[in-house]
Amino acid sequence: MTKIHQILALGILIVFMSSCRKEKPVPIQEGVEIVSSTCSNGIKDAGEDGVDCGPECVPCIMSHPSGYESLTTNKIETSAFFGNVTFADANVLSSVVNGRFVISATYGSVTVRVIFANEAPEAFKPYNLINNPLPTGEDACIQIQYGSTIYNSYSEDVHLNFENGHYSVEFVNVYLESYSAAYIISDGRLICSN
Repeated sequence: MTKIHQILALGILIVFMSSCRKEKPVPIQEGVEIVSSTCSNGIKDAGEDGVDCGPECVPCIMSHPSGYESLTTNKIETSAFFGNVTFADANVLSSVVNGRFVISATYGSVTVRVIFANEAPEAFKPYNLINNPLPTGEDACIQIQYGSTIYNSYSEDVHLNFENGHYSVEFVNVYLESYSAAYIISDGRLICSN
C-alpha cells in the first residue's frame, strides 16, 4: 500500500471513529411497563398463566359465564333432590386421568368432575359442554355423581381460569341428564387446592 493510500485510510478511519458516539439510555416514562418478548408470540410459555398473559406479561382476563356473580366458591347448586353441596377446599383437586385434565370435588356421596379433552387445556376461556365423559377438541364434560347415579352435562359451557396459582371452573344453568333419573340443572364454582 502506498503512503497516500495509508493516509487516506487513516483519515477515513479517524472520521468514522469520531462519528461514533455513545448513545444515552432513553428514560422510560412513568407508568410504562416493559414486558418480556415472549408476551406476544401467541404461545403459553416462559411461566405465563395463559397465552401471552401472566406474571411477566399483561394480566390475564378471566373468563366468566353470564350470571357468575352469584356463585359461591367450592359450592354447586342443583335442582336435584340432594340439593346444594359445599366442598371443603382440600376436597377440590385437579389431576390428569387417562390423558385428560380433570377437576374433581367430593363431599359424602356427591362427586363433581369437570373433564377436559387433553391434559393441558388453555385457561381463561369457555369450553362447550357435551354429554360424553370423553370430550374431544375444545369440549368438556361435567359429571355429577350421587351414589351410583351419574348425571352428564348436555348444555351450556364451563369456564376454565387460573387464579393465584390454582385452576378454577365456573358454570351456570348447566343441564345434566342421567339414564336412570330426571334431568337436573346446576351452577357452580370450584377452585382447586393443588
